[in-house]
Amino acid sequence: MTLRRLLRFTVLLGGLLLLGACLWRRPVQVGFAGELSGKESDLGIGARNGVLLAAEQINAAGGIAGHPLEILVRDDAGVPDMAREVDQELVDAGVVAIIGHVTTAQTLAGLEVTEPAGVVMLSPSASSQALTGIEDLFFRVCADNTLDVIALASHIYTNNGQHTLAIIYDADNQAYAGTYAAGVQTEFERLGGRVTQVATISADGIASAEAVLGPVLADDPDAVLVVASAVNTAVLIQRARLLDSPAAFYGSDWAYSAAFLQAGGRAINGVELAAAFDIHSSRQEMRDFRELYVQRFGYEPNFAAGQAYEAMLVLGHALQETGGAAAGLPEALAEIQNFEGLSSTFSLNEYGDVVRPAFLFRVDDGEFELIGLFQP
Repeated sequence: MTLRRLLRFTVLLGGLLLLGACLWRRPVQVGFAGELSGKESDLGIGARNGVLLAAEQINAAGGIAGHPLEILVRDDAGVPDMAREVDQELVDAGVVAIIGHVTTAQTLAGLEVTEPAGVVMLSPSASSQALTGIEDLFFRVCADNTLDVIALASHIYTNNGQHTLAIIYDADNQAYAGTYAAGVQTEFERLGGRVTQVATISADGIASAEAVLGPVLADDPDAVLVVASAVNTAVLIQRARLLDSPAAFYGSDWAYSAAFLQAGGRAINGVELAAAFDIHSSRQEMRDFRELYVQRFGYEPNFAAGQAYEAMLVLGHALQETGGAAAGLPEALAEIQNFEGLSSTFSLNEYGDVVRPAFLFRVDDGEFELIGLFQP
């Protein structure tokens, strides 16, 4: 071989090796879709941060079968139509899966796109029972509300001895809030309690909250449950306090966030709620996560951040089994058992659902205080 031919061969071989290395390092693309600019942006931003933190750790450990993870972030703005639009963008981009959405209404809308496309959706926090027990490509790391509503109704009736209850819920998120309200009512009445009234609000019509509160409080219930976003739950309770209501107030896991504490101030002291996640758990996994999150983002995580972090780790585990491919991903997810989560161990079943304990919290001087645990 002449020197010129040898040089040409060397250049060609080097190019092929470089091309092979680039192909080998081609990223595994995962989509994230959540509410980053809407009224629940505290949850969406927390969830995005949790996904990014977990992805960074996975990449630092070698990625997925030698490939780096790349997260494509989209904002659904808390609007179902936008959820469909951004999920279609992610599907068209070729993501292997989508982590999202944060709330049930956007999740249901997004599934109209991802299911026909054959793309897995893994939600960190869509907990409605409307998504339970369905054989599809939807998975989640949060438990549905079954245990939460049983725990809360039992706590109100049995532990606190309050036997009449009024319920107010946000009809804009009917699949979650309406189901939650109905679940609490069923269990509360089964225990022997009486629901005096079930009223609805609109997230956009919170300014007219007094029109709802007046008739609800006129029945003089022992307790009032508000199933709405963190800020709207806080606003309703503040306005009820101004009306000098003696009722005890309760919230849903939707309000389990720092935004509730910040918006509610002193008016929400004593408010209790149930959630399937304890962001202040003493488990080492949670302590490590919170420390890493504060170092990375400069402030404390909320439950959506923690559950999204778990979702990315679960997805990463399944993707390792498939070599980073979408093919076989549903089967790999369904086989995940006894996963060490941040606040509890959990397993996924064939429907992509999990069962986790329900934690009971009370707001005390601007903090969530753990007051009980309700096991499955």
